[in-house]
Amino acid sequence: MRNAEGKFEKPDFRAMGAAAHVVENMKADFRASITNSPANGAYPICTLTWLIVPSHIADPGKLREIKRFLRWAYSDGQQIALKMDYGILQPPFSDYVRDQIAKIQ
Repeated sequence: MRNAEGKFEKPDFRAMGAAAHVVENMKADFRASITNSPANGAYPICTLTWLIVPSHIADPGKLREIKRFLRWAYSDGQQIALKMDYGILQPPFSDYVRDQIAKIQ
């Protein structure tokens, strides 16, 4: 598929990472688009997937386990995504996610 640069790219992990690389600063609510990214080597049909997580969780046990799951999902858990040919969050996205996980209370 032809990207915004006019070059043809394969839909692989590298091309998805190139698409995401152009987003330098994400808003606090994570609204960002990587579709048809102008980045060199980007695959044009890429998107991000979001989780909806409350910022306040009253039950201490649920809070602990949700944060534990999210920390795992965005660290060691990403290896599962790679094995299934899915892209993973890389900096700066992964840094933004870790910062937001820390703010859940």
